Amino acid sequence: MIEPLGEVMLPMSLGSLPKRSTKMVKFLVVKAPLAYNIILGRPSLNFFRAIASTFHMKLKFPTSVGVGEAVGDELMARECYAKTLKRSREKLDEKAPM
Repeated sequence: MIEPLGEVMLPMSLGSLPKRSTKMVKFLVVKAPLAYNIILGRPSLNFFRAIASTFHMKLKFPTSVGVGEAVGDELMARECYAKTLKRSREKLDEKAPM
């Protein structure tokens, strides 16, 4: 269980100009050893009216000049996933009786 330390409102931008959308988003601040900087939940995705494709590693969202796109980095995603798995294994090893 992770307890939030607080909340912070920050501007968040998706996409690149001219098809960029920027909104003020509320983030929960936690102290946890994660490989990720942020985790976007449904409230933020709904706020941007974004559609996510995990297969394509893309978010698409409406802007005033058309459909914007945020594209993920496959190498970075693999590194984050590997770090998360490694930390999970380390936690299991710490809890295992000797």
